[in-house]
Amino acid sequence: MKHFVIVVAAIAGLAVTQAPAKATAFGALDIGVGSGGGVTVSATTITFTGGIVTTAGTDVTYGASASTLLPGVTGNILSLTGTLPVDSFMTFTGATGLDFTLTGLGPGTSDTTCAGLGIGGSCSVVNGSPFVLTSNGVGGSNVYLVAFGTVTDGTGTTSTWTGEFSQPLSTLTPAEIQTAILGGGSVSSPFSGDFDVTIGSAVPEPGTSSLLAIGLGLLGLALYKKRDESRS
Repeated sequence: MKHFVIVVAAIAGLAVTQAPAKATAFGALDIGVGSGGGVTVSATTITFTGGIVTTAGTDVTYGASASTLLPGVTGNILSLTGTLPVDSFMTFTGATGLDFTLTGLGPGTSDTTCAGLGIGGSCSVVNGSPFVLTSNGVGGSNVYLVAFGTVTDGTGTTSTWTGEFSQPLSTLTPAEIQTAILGGGSVSSPFSGDFDVTIGSAVPEPGTSSLLAIGLGLLGLALYKKRDESRS
């Protein structure tokens, strides 16, 4: 009887060790632009072109077999027109079932005085915009956009992702970017993104999921008022 119990226990242990793993997505995701790609930001849209590619530092474990997303994998990123959440915001070639949903952006900063900023000084085009424009002190800017959402990987579990996109604009000051956007123009450049993927499905802070719509809506309103004033 003792030997029977030992054999049963051994079989049970073998069954446990051979059962497929059920991993929840976690790790680090760093991205850059695909060949010839970039981003164009206007008062009402954020348009990504050329796709994305994972860069050094990327190491995301996902899926039932604990697959790993590593550097050098191409992917797709969806352009934004003001409606959140955005399912399949980021997806990657060969990473079956790995889906990054965008649920929120920002916040930006309440300081909208973009003229005369010293090195490291920041502003937003309008109050409520999710973008932060930071002066590099030598006639250029770095544009930052905090982004976050959820990650599913086909296992029935949900993780969260959060981090920021950065967009260098070496020939435009924050004030020049503000003037261009409010004047109905746009700014374009390459971009990169650095994100953490963590286990869990924390709910974003109230109202943050609509920051894109609010920010772009305010930009559109400011643009409308400016045009209206020019007619009077």
